[in-house]
Amino acid sequence: MGAPSGIDEIEAIAAIVNFGSVPCQTSKPQLHHVTSTPLADNPHHANLPKTFTYPGAGNDFVIPSSKDFRSAAAAVAHTRTLSFLKPIVGGPSFDLEAIWEEHTRLEFAERAVEKTMATMVQEPYVNHVSTDLSFSIRRMFKRWAHTDHNFLTDSYYDGESDKTPSIPR
Repeated sequence: MGAPSGIDEIEAIAAIVNFGSVPCQTSKPQLHHVTSTPLADNPHHANLPKTFTYPGAGNDFVIPSSKDFRSAAAAVAHTRTLSFLKPIVGGPSFDLEAIWEEHTRLEFAERAVEKTMATMVQEPYVNHVSTDLSFSIRRMFKRWAHTDHNFLTDSYYDGESDKTPSIPR
């Protein structure tokens, strides 16, 4: 089975991404994702420039509602597909290392707020994760002290304090 008749004449189709074992007969660029043996074993696939194999994955490994869905393999296939299509459709190419270097230079060396903001997305945000674990550690210690050890009667732990006691060595 090949590409539908006349697919090479359709300008709107820039490339073909195939998630199956049957190649398309076309001069358009192709990316082939297969789930079984490498296509190199199949003479029909000898001229395909980009082929990736996902051993052990079922045919519908990229479809989340499928019983064959495999998130790791699907994520890799998605990334490979985007990398394949981006130059074909004229997608942007970013040098992330250079952008990061410019951002940190503007923020920390020049301390230029507006220039630094220009290196960010349109609506930047900070996802803050607290690094103060002392409350959780105190709480875990109390549970451990109350359930596993008899520290409640020892002089160095009064059972009421929120301060974590020092354990004698």
